[in-house]
Amino acid sequence: MSDGWIKLYRELLDKPIWKLSTPEQKSILITLLLLASHEDNEWEWKGEKFTVNPGQFVTSLDSIKKAVGNGISIRNIRTALVRFGKLGFLTNKSTKMGRLVSIINWGSYQPKENLPDKDSDKGVTKTRQRGDTYQECKKVRMKEKKTTLPDFISKELWQDFKEHRNKLKGPMTEKSKELAIKKISNLSKGNPEIAKALIEQSIEKGWKGIFELKENSQSSQTPTEEIFPY
Repeated sequence: MSDGWIKLYRELLDKPIWKLSTPEQKSILITLLLLASHEDNEWEWKGEKFTVNPGQFVTSLDSIKKAVGNGISIRNIRTALVRFGKLGFLTNKSTKMGRLVSIINWGSYQPKENLPDKDSDKGVTKTRQRGDTYQECKKVRMKEKKTTLPDFISKELWQDFKEHRNKLKGPMTEKSKELAIKKISNLSKGNPEIAKALIEQSIEKGWKGIFELKENSQSSQTPTEEIFPY
């Protein structure tokens, strides 16, 4: 179990299981991933044959505590296991040999094809494949995250706003689009006319962001409280 490595995707930072966990639970979460088997394992105990699949391991609360290190109590571990189970991250049950922990959707955390190859030549090939896989996954994630424009925002006017941003050398990312749409939604309350006025105001004033309507303002300067909001 001491050999090899695991992958940690940065998108874990955006998941509720990470955002809403305590520092102790985060330490336990990483430790559980490190303890999980990355391939099928078989062994014999008291004349019986036992098998664990990738993402599974047999352990105990004391063993987890020892692996996590100082500062983590048995109570912390028990609470974390219950919470992780409710969030669909794992299952755990008692067996003759101990506590069987199973990481649900292990394949999505540790794709088998991305594990390093012991042979150096094959390792180079695997590295290239990992690069290709990463690029494909990145494309898929970008498609999944593509911002959806609400019906109350004119597609033509939205395109004008994006072109306006490009002219200001501030092209919009998917995140900045999401934030701008959220701002328009909050200020307009879904009213198409107000949404239109908000976008037209930013284009007219030369602003990069979306701000409350300033009907009587003659200034073309960006509001001082939010110069480059997105």
